[in-house]
Amino acid sequence: FFAQNKLKKIAAAGGPAMSLCDVCGGFGGSWNRGNVIIFSPGSGGGVAIQRIAAAGGIPADVTRTKGNYKFPVFLPDGRHFLYEVSQESPDRDGIYLSSLDGSENQRVLPDVSSVVFAPPSGSRIGHLLFIRENNLMAQPIDAGSTQIVGDAFPVAGEAVFNGADLAPITVSETGVLLHISGGGFRSSQIVWLDRAGKLLGLVAGPGNLIDPSI
Repeated sequence: FFAQNKLKKIAAAGGPAMSLCDVCGGFGGSWNRGNVIIFSPGSGGGVAIQRIAAAGGIPADVTRTKGNYKFPVFLPDGRHFLYEVSQESPDRDGIYLSSLDGSENQRVLPDVSSVVFAPPSGSRIGHLLFIRENNLMAQPIDAGSTQIVGDAFPVAGEAVFNGADLAPITVSETGVLLHISGGGFRSSQIVWLDRAGKLLGLVAGPGNLIDPSI
């Protein structure tokens, strides 16, 4: 996770957080089974997707070019990954496939959206999940060859971004999908709860409130 201009990690069981490196903001990251973390250190025209060991160290650029690159996510082989390019030009914006050694880099979809990989079920064909024109879409992809297969198709309507092209989608290894639906941001209320879920109090008034942080 990103906090205080640092990329950090914390054990799932709890304990102190460990800082891995400095970042200027942080727009998404992914951690493979080989303990390599890839991440976007910030949003802007001069950012490359970077890699760092899960133990920490000095980050290194993975993509050979720089731009407004965000939301990298590993594919199952732990070598290939996807990321989003935005605000470059219509013929450059989209979802890209690259590799840790930098030998591959190609645009696979023209959509400006973060992307989630849904693993195959009984075959080599997985799916890329993303948002296109307020629809949650699925694009078949061969998980072995990392090649796009066939056409994208809608999974659900009224899908919304959670700001900055971030598609609020997640999928489990068993294929269970969770996503936020609706025609746009809805009024929300920040509240204090105790660890048992009991309401302790309200924070300010309701509104378009996102990403609270203590």
